[in-house]
Amino acid sequence: TKHHDGFCLWDSKTTDRKSTKAPLGRDVLAELRKSCDKHGIKLALYFSEGEFKDNALYHPGGYTPEMKKAQLKELLTQYGPIEYIWFDHAQTDGGLSHQETFLWCKQFQPACFVGFNHGDQSDADIRLGEMGKPGPLADHSAAGPHMKNPAGKNYRLAEFTYPILPRHKGGAMWFYSLPEHDGLCMSAEKVYADYLGAKKFGNIFSIDVGPDYRGRIRDIDVVTLRKVGEMIRTGAPAPVLPVVAPASSAVLPAGVKVRASSEWNAEYAAAKACDGDEATRWGAKAESRAGWLEVDLGAEKEIGRAVVMEINFPRTQQFAIECKVGDAWQPLVTGTTIAGRRVYDFAPVKARIFRLNIIKANEVPSIEEFQLLAPGATLPEALEQAQREEAARLVRTQWFREAKFGMFITWGLYSVPGGSWKGQELKHRYGEWIEWALPIPHAEYAAIADTWTPRNFDADLWVKIAKDAGMKYLLLTAKFHDGFLMYPSKITAYNIHDRTPWKRDPVKELSEACARQGLKFGVYWNHVYDWQHPDALVPNSATNAHRNLDKYIDEVSLPQLKEMLVDHPLISFIWFDQAHGTPEMTFERGKKFADLVRSIRPDLIFNSRLGGYPADYASMGDNGLPSSIPTGVWESPCTINDTWGYKAQDTNFKSAATLLFNLVDVV
Repeated sequence: TKHHDGFCLWDSKTTDRKSTKAPLGRDVLAELRKSCDKHGIKLALYFSEGEFKDNALYHPGGYTPEMKKAQLKELLTQYGPIEYIWFDHAQTDGGLSHQETFLWCKQFQPACFVGFNHGDQSDADIRLGEMGKPGPLADHSAAGPHMKNPAGKNYRLAEFTYPILPRHKGGAMWFYSLPEHDGLCMSAEKVYADYLGAKKFGNIFSIDVGPDYRGRIRDIDVVTLRKVGEMIRTGAPAPVLPVVAPASSAVLPAGVKVRASSEWNAEYAAAKACDGDEATRWGAKAESRAGWLEVDLGAEKEIGRAVVMEINFPRTQQFAIECKVGDAWQPLVTGTTIAGRRVYDFAPVKARIFRLNIIKANEVPSIEEFQLLAPGATLPEALEQAQREEAARLVRTQWFREAKFGMFITWGLYSVPGGSWKGQELKHRYGEWIEWALPIPHAEYAAIADTWTPRNFDADLWVKIAKDAGMKYLLLTAKFHDGFLMYPSKITAYNIHDRTPWKRDPVKELSEACARQGLKFGVYWNHVYDWQHPDALVPNSATNAHRNLDKYIDEVSLPQLKEMLVDHPLISFIWFDQAHGTPEMTFERGKKFADLVRSIRPDLIFNSRLGGYPADYASMGDNGLPSSIPTGVWESPCTINDTWGYKAQDTNFKSAATLLFNLVDVV
């Protein structure tokens, strides 16, 4: 209800620092109370006893015992029955002792339990356990590391809590963290095991969940909690959790011998697959289509789990994990593809020599990591995080994986000349490249907007055409390489609303039409090319090295992207585009765009053309039809003729039979 900053999530009369005075303008607690009653859920409250010292800036005279009493009275008299109050003592007791606080609360709701996470426990009748664990009331250590005070004599039951967000570097734990941590979550098995422990000892288990900036519970939290709920409803057996082990539980210490059937060169030596670094890898010799990695532990050790990472070059078609018994190899795991970060559990076996045997591959075998672990050993943190991120990615992309078929609309100023300019015909394959490819002086090209009035535009009709074709989503070029924005902008006047007499917002109109007709809507968005800006990249130019790309990204591209996402909440995905041959678009620069997207729309998905930054789905090359099934989530972006944007002279349309064949082949 109130943390140390003093901001109240209810309509308190003690302060204007409250949700009803914020732009939200709503009594969050009142709405929560109503929903709890509707769904038969009991309500308990967190309350920070004191406040930050600088809160005197907001409360004349500072936070006082009288304010604390008045706020507690509001909470306990206006919001129905409260099961217990979780008092946070981190900022002291607010001038009202724990005994006084206890008695004050009990006069309004005698049945409400009162507890304090630390500090004097003499009057508390519920023991709180910040970062605690299941355990009997007599085991005071179960209250966790924050409880330094002796146990109270009036305890009637014990509570424990911890965040669903695991420990990580940077960002918060109890509150929503950074977007880069949206893939981190406690496992459902861990949460369910503690639920069973709470049930066994008669505890209250309150797991902390931090809604994001928009007031949404993270997708990965929803998936995890639903899985826990299913376990509870079906009475699932207690899960077997890994034994807590040090990071060195991977039994590949320095000095272990690693060798391979062959090596590409010293940079891709066998030991590179056993160094704990996903950035390095083993590669077999050129032209190989099979190979093996062998690990000699130096002595017999019990192994029950193997980690294999084949991340960037998924080539394996048949493999086995084996141990050497005498002179023979005994298979422990067999399979076909690996393709990713994989964990293979098997019956524990005591042996000295193990190997990953790639029996068949479609290219030269290459493995980032091959690790052997003792039975019950924890997985490498990097792998656990990657698995959590993959789980969140699967939640985000579920609709996309089911959609299968969509419409890609390339429309902008370039559509007006339609492939020719002042009698000169465009030789370039793509009509949308006309400004750059002819070239056309920018002032002349930009002047197209002065008279552009697409009177026949009908968002509902466009969406209906897509829907009638069986498509499930529609995408529009919101910003192409020419830098012209197809939506209103306060950042640049070079946009369809301010520069044309039409003064409409096709991004908004199409997104709303898609929503009305049940389709998802996305935007094509070029993030580093902008032919009219001196700091943005241009194709294959030596001048790029002298351009201030970071300035363009920070001052133009990112603000434009933020503006578009904030003003168009119905966007479901972004199709980032960077033409091939742009080494300037690095991983770090791509991360800026990804972090911005995640901070505004954690559920929004984006494609793989973002400087190598991990994407939600992979885009094949333009008109790319893979010869074999790629791993993960992917798409083939294709044209009906040769061009993407309108080009009057391009009549090389694919036949309906070809388009249908390609659709069936890809889907």
